[in-house]
Amino acid sequence: MGHVRTALVLIDRLVPGCAPRPGDHLVTKHGLDAFEDTGLDGVLRRERVTGIVVAGLSTAHGVAATAGTALRLGYGVVVVEDATASPDEARHREALDRLTALGARTARVADLTAAGE
Repeated sequence: MGHVRTALVLIDRLVPGCAPRPGDHLVTKHGLDAFEDTGLDGVLRRERVTGIVVAGLSTAHGVAATAGTALRLGYGVVVVEDATASPDEARHREALDRLTALGARTARVADLTAAGE
């Protein structure tokens, strides 16, 4: 089974290990929320995915929008707190706290790679 990856233009040039692989589903975001007008929910449901791991550039914007929609759609959500960012630590923590209050879990990259998630 492939993975589902959201992609920005030229992401493979930014992070070579993130380039799509054969069998992966590529989802191109048109705004903040990876679920908005992308068909992502349909792809995840067809693949019987029940949880997602979210990382990204802006904790309070794209990450929060995508994680919030995933929670509303019934997915389990893990936000990778050291693979997201905000202009300062206070806003980063505030966004993470809002997401955990909605039901998301947080984890660090090392936790996820050690657990094999």
